[in-house]
Amino acid sequence: MNILLVQPRSTDLEVIYPVGLAHVAAVLKARGHTVAGADLAFAPLPALEASLAGAGPAWVAVWGDFHGENRFRDVLRWLRAHTGAPIVVGGPYPSVCHEDLLSEGLIDVALLGEAEPTAADLARALADDDALTSVPGIAWRDGQGETRLSAPRPPLASLDELPPADREVFPLAPYYGMLNRRRRYTALWTSRGCDHRCGHCAVPRACGHWRARSAKAVVEEISRLAIDHGIREVHVEDDDFLADRDRALEIARRLSAARFDVIWQAANGVRADELDEELLTAMAESGCYRIEIGLESLDPAVAERLGRPFDPDRLARIVRLARRLGIEPGGYFILGLPGESLNSTARMAERARKLGLVLASFSLYRPVPGSPLYETADGRVAAADRPDVRALAASAARQFYLRPRTVPLALRYVRCLPRAVKAFARYRGLRRRERT
Repeated sequence: MNILLVQPRSTDLEVIYPVGLAHVAAVLKARGHTVAGADLAFAPLPALEASLAGAGPAWVAVWGDFHGENRFRDVLRWLRAHTGAPIVVGGPYPSVCHEDLLSEGLIDVALLGEAEPTAADLARALADDDALTSVPGIAWRDGQGETRLSAPRPPLASLDELPPADREVFPLAPYYGMLNRRRRYTALWTSRGCDHRCGHCAVPRACGHWRARSAKAVVEEISRLAIDHGIREVHVEDDDFLADRDRALEIARRLSAARFDVIWQAANGVRADELDEELLTAMAESGCYRIEIGLESLDPAVAERLGRPFDPDRLARIVRLARRLGIEPGGYFILGLPGESLNSTARMAERARKLGLVLASFSLYRPVPGSPLYETADGRVAAADRPDVRALAASAARQFYLRPRTVPLALRYVRCLPRAVKAFARYRGLRRRERT
């Protein structure tokens, strides 16, 4: 069976490797299917016409994340207008919002939760003309227009049951993360899911409880990436990489013992309360050069309400320790959170500077379906709809980065800028061509 996997563009200034679809591709190929991939970061939507021509794919699968909802829907609308093949979606966003996608007629089937085994079972059912009810973990519309749900699929107890992500359907060479130190980069997952209940986040509902690959399997994959593909930098994109401290420590120690010429960073946000001196030291010795800490807010009252309380003194010690060990501490912040005062929002960049962070990312609060805050009245108000917060957010990055201390960092990464600017300009050109 021929299957086309489509990755929508997610952000403007980086092209993150599509780990989710790469895992789906690995399972489908292991079952004997022919799999092609298309990443819309590198081509406009009309370029898909060549992949859909002739006999075309038996079905098309599209990955959906929460941060790219609008682009994801644009892709679905275009596919609906240009192919008669079934449209299947997987990923965090459709796992939560499948009802809306089905009722709008944008999709035919949604893979709920663990996409890899479900995609393989769906391919079997479609090939054998079996009933969709035989496939656990999916949603679809029946002939009467009603949403149907099959039996739930239990989450995999061990992610070692899955093959490593396929790195051929989506070739590695074009991809780059933000502010890499080395050009030959890729991303990987060592775990998925989360057992925390942070107010702004829907990962527990979309991805289930925390599960992990073994430290041995993770290091073996990094070894193959280095030897077979020449990878020299890896970004760990887990939602909670440090949930099992002993496993994280073992990964670091195995990497140190293996002596790969590979550096890495925890790119998707770690929790400060899961870091300590022994763990940070082992991470630094294994080649970790940056940690992004998911802080969201440095206002203790707002952080408490969000379910991310922190000890300011301990946080400051962790940041100082990381810098002393040669790890760049960065922070993710969300401005305009429910209950956050304008004064608190205005002071966020100043607080981040005083904390000693090397990097900071300031985003606007947006309601995420499936998150605890989404169920509250004020949690449905997006910060982008508040001009006062938008103005403060625009100045936060300037306040943080326009200072003498950041000049060495800017010089260190200046070689990344031409690639990022060129990619952004190319993407803008693609978007203009799509609209014409």
